[in-house]
Amino acid sequence: MDKLTPVDADKFTFSDSAATNIWKKFTWLDLKKTIWASFSSDATVSIAGAVTIASNVVSNTKLADMATQTFKGRNTAATGDPEDLSVATVKTMLGVSTRSYRAVPPEVVNGSNTVFTIAALIVSGTEEIFKNGMLMNAGAGNDYTIAYAATTTITFATAPSSTPFVDVILVNYSV
Repeated sequence: MDKLTPVDADKFTFSDSAATNIWKKFTWLDLKKTIWASFSSDATVSIAGAVTIASNVVSNTKLADMATQTFKGRNTAATGDPEDLSVATVKTMLGVSTRSYRAVPPEVVNGSNTVFTIAALIVSGTEEIFKNGMLMNAGAGNDYTIAYAATTTITFATAPSSTPFVDVILVNYSV
């Protein structure tokens, strides 16, 4: 009857070519030690057969392929396997915002309206508000005040003019 699974104490014979083909006995444990010792220094194998990869030996070419414009990282909570991250995910993780330029508030410049809105939650302090190309100063006692919310409200100290020319209001901001 054939034995399917050898145990460490099992012995077998082999012809030793280094000793003029004398028959020698070898245990299963000795054979495993000999085989596992032949691995490169990049990996080691325990007698039980567990493979351990050495530190700093896995190169980028040995990693799994990934899509263009993705990054290896981890966004899922807790410790775990690396993940392929999109540009948008990395930007969110790093707190990088999206910049908008020359947004025009929808309200009418009529010489009396002082309140204008931008339909976005502007990142505090990132706004640049221009009236006729001139950068305005934020804060109480200056050109305008701002209330950050889902729809950001800009309140001018003096209403933009509509005569003889209509003032042009442009807003640069990050969300």
